[in-house]
Amino acid sequence: MYEKIDKVNIELTDKCNSRCPQCHRTDAQNGCKPYSWIQNIEWSFEDFKKAFPNPNCYPDFFLCGTYGDPLMCSDLYEIVKYIMENSKSQVMLSTNASVRDEDWWFIFSQWGDRVHVNFAIDGLEDTNHLYRVGTSFKKIMRNAQAFIDGKGHAIWTFIVFKHNQHQVEEAKQLSLEMGFKAFEAVKSERWNSSEDDDFHTYNYKGKQYRLDPPTTEYKHEKTNQWNEQDEKEKIIDCYAIRDKEVWIDCNGYVTPCCFYQNKLYRLVVSNKNTFDSKIDFHITLKQKLKSKGYKWTTNQTLPWDQPYWQDILKETMTNDLLGGLDNINIFKNSLEEINQGYFFNNYITDYVWKNKLNPCYNVCGKGIQKGVVTL
Repeated sequence: MYEKIDKVNIELTDKCNSRCPQCHRTDAQNGCKPYSWIQNIEWSFEDFKKAFPNPNCYPDFFLCGTYGDPLMCSDLYEIVKYIMENSKSQVMLSTNASVRDEDWWFIFSQWGDRVHVNFAIDGLEDTNHLYRVGTSFKKIMRNAQAFIDGKGHAIWTFIVFKHNQHQVEEAKQLSLEMGFKAFEAVKSERWNSSEDDDFHTYNYKGKQYRLDPPTTEYKHEKTNQWNEQDEKEKIIDCYAIRDKEVWIDCNGYVTPCCFYQNKLYRLVVSNKNTFDSKIDFHITLKQKLKSKGYKWTTNQTLPWDQPYWQDILKETMTNDLLGGLDNINIFKNSLEEINQGYFFNNYITDYVWKNKLNPCYNVCGKGIQKGVVTL
């Protein structure tokens, strides 16, 4: 698929200390507890060395999280140190920063501009916890300051909601005073994807809360959204293709982007999961379900307890369409072998691109409004 991979995104763990109510891992209507199907696994230092015996082959590593926070990976420091000492690569990671202590953060800053940290701080002391549920604003500020004082490259990333929109300028000023290198206000497209009231509300410690989109210039407008009637006119400017990047989840599966990573993770842990027909990449799975007489409806929970479903799932995870999931696992094949294999060179290009899938267009469609404003 790529002549050369320039950026490697890795979810080192699906563990997280925060309970963000709109996160894929969070059951917002059940006290913001993590769903029971979350695996709570992480890469070890040995796992990373096995996957990347020569990290210098890749210019950029982004240690991110679709389900977890990289700071929850026990061997994070050793992994970053290994990259620093065995390559000229740059590392970026994104975190809520409410874990580890100030001494750890000061030491972690030693690599200066080669390690960029996105601090996900969505407000000030009276508002950040309304989305970053379960985190401590004071602890985050102490950790961020320790990292900055040690010459670390820190970026403040601020998701704008209605409840914190009045604090954007104040937070930006605070970021300058503390020494952050940049401040980014995020126009989140999350409001375009769901009008379900459960998506807007959550309960935590016996209280009910509501999250609403901003009403200011930070509102993400619906522009050029998906329309099946003019599907052929849509042009997808895929950032994965453009930036020559891959995403690797905590199980070691390699996919082009976080959307696919999210769905594949759910397939792997699918004994308690829900699929959205609009985002379902596994077309053969749907066909098999229909052949069994099951009527597919959007966001309907599949009958996991029925025996025939287990057979379908097993076959789907090993079928020829994907070439077998082991073929895209970095602990069983090198990243170069996966990049040149069937999944990336046939399945993605022949199915995903030719079908112009809804999530691909709504995120990477030409003309779609971008979601980050650097102030």
